[in-house]
Amino acid sequence: MPMSIKNSELKHLIKSQRLNYPLEQIFYKDLSIYKLDVETFFYKQWIFVGHESRIPKKGDYFLFTIENE
Repeated sequence: MPMSIKNSELKHLIKSQRLNYPLEQIFYKDLSIYKLDVETFFYKQWIFVGHESRIPKKGDYFLFTIENE
């Protein structure tokens, strides 16, 4: 079952992150952190999802899904 983290706890985790080490497990397991990541990084800016070589002919396209978009 996913945990829920408070803003103050999240700020503490970010500040205590060791340089050149992976993120703590909670960053990969906590649903509230995941949702915050999606809203902050994926919904508010352009995201590179593929190279033009994936679209060989004019008018072709490919689909890519991030969360519910």
